[in-house]
Amino acid sequence: YMADTGDGWNSTSRMAYLVGKDSLTIRHNEKDIPLPRGQFLILGGDEVYPCAGKQAYKERLVNPFKAAHPRTSSDPKDDKADLYAIPGNHDWYGGLVSFMRRFQQGRDVGIWRTRQTRSYFALKLPCNLWLWGVDGNCFLIPFTITTPTRLPIIRISNFVNSISRC
Repeated sequence: YMADTGDGWNSTSRMAYLVGKDSLTIRHNEKDIPLPRGQFLILGGDEVYPCAGKQAYKERLVNPFKAAHPRTSSDPKDDKADLYAIPGNHDWYGGLVSFMRRFQQGRDVGIWRTRQTRSYFALKLPCNLWLWGVDGNCFLIPFTITTPTRLPIIRISNFVNSISRC
């Protein structure tokens, strides 16, 4: 997961390099633990600053990602990971047209390929879990809620315990 990627070349390319490595090693309880690269990457909004546009996406997102990990094949079967993105307010500047062109047409961003068809997505995960990428800006349209809604709060420890039992 990465967010606010469009701040500048150096920070974007460095983070793209890290999330694109085959593995990262962390130290836990005096042991080195290699963590493999994920099967997908989620971008959590504001992929470019200050305003989204075709050139801004190319210069501030695509080119730094390509420089960090150039693709070696254009064959879709060779994709190493899928890419999904949630638009932030900066991606919405100009009406989301550039975001849709970049993320909803199966385009390459470095070693990743975009897979979504809307500004939101749902991914089925193992153990009957789902990851929902919600475009909060879609809810700026006026509407009325007649009954209060409560969302369940899941404690991380309960989540981890349920995953380990799968």
